[in-house]
Amino acid sequence: MADTSLEKLLQLLAEIVFSIDRDVADMRASIAALKAVLATQLSQADPSIGAAHIDRLEKVAREADPTAEQRKQLADVIEAIKMIQKHGSHDS
Repeated sequence: MADTSLEKLLQLLAEIVFSIDRDVADMRASIAALKAVLATQLSQADPSIGAAHIDRLEKVAREADPTAEQRKQLADVIEAIKMIQKHGSHDS
């Protein structure tokens, strides 16, 4: 009984992750299109100059992101859990 519930839960989780992944891909494509339009508007003569301005602005925004450190810490915790699962705990 528990195996069936776990399988259903894992299937639901996989479907949710797939849906999120598809949505993120759609957003990335939309953002890329918007950036191309904006780069052209910023510098019609040379859109690569506009693109460079956008890249600098994105870098500033990433550096100012207050949750960046939290995401890094979470990634470190996830990596540690993976290592423990792969190699086992040394406390045993």
